[in-house]
Amino acid sequence: MPTLDELQSGFCTVVLGGSETDDGMLNQFVEAPAVARQRLAAYRRSVVGRWVDALEASFPVISALVGRPFLREAARQYALGHPSASGDLNEYGESFADFLDHYPFAAELPYLGDVARLEWQVQAVAMGPDSAPVSLDTLGRIAPADWPRLVLGIAPNHARIDSRWPVVDIWRRHQTESDDLPALDWRAGSRALVWREGVRPVVVGLSVAQAALFDALCAGTALGPALSQAAALQADINPGEFLNSLAQSGLLNSAQLP
Repeated sequence: MPTLDELQSGFCTVVLGGSETDDGMLNQFVEAPAVARQRLAAYRRSVVGRWVDALEASFPVISALVGRPFLREAARQYALGHPSASGDLNEYGESFADFLDHYPFAAELPYLGDVARLEWQVQAVAMGPDSAPVSLDTLGRIAPADWPRLVLGIAPNHARIDSRWPVVDIWRRHQTESDDLPALDWRAGSRALVWREGVRPVVVGLSVAQAALFDALCAGTALGPALSQAAALQADINPGEFLNSLAQSGLLNSAQLP
């Protein structure tokens, strides 16, 4: 007589393993084998279907790019090999972008994985925690001579993604119904920054220098060295304007002198 744990483990294996694994569970049903197979198939469709629905909800831009039938079949294939490890379906699909990178039917769309990475981060930031921005009074009390030594803290609820594809522009094109949009520049990569204003996720593209400055600040680099790194990449960067935009967005949440 199998234990409850053994029964649950066996049932999970059968539901996720495909109909060819049914035989190991049929003797646990009181119904005839044919009826038991139908019940297992119904469970299998229900579980996998919920995962597919969750992926479709998390990746609307991917669905718009490839069509709903394509996405749902890719999601089904992903679900069969990547069962959910959480009861919260909002957490399901973190590695879907990696799956798309190697999905043979998406081989002619090499940018698809990076678009999915951006979409996943947009969802993660939308559901992430709030943090209080640094006050302007705090910044105003810092003497100008001390600014190069200043360490600016970045709110944790953000995401940075670098891509060789114009994924920021691709994402933006699917947030509006306007047809008056410039053509995509497929030669240009993207350095995306995602954060949240209120309940609304915001996605912006950064220049090489802005990305370097932001990443240096995230790493805890003092403002002076961080600005030097950015200026080495782009001499005409306007750091004041960029830092002001970070402050206005609420991304700066602390300012400390060592």
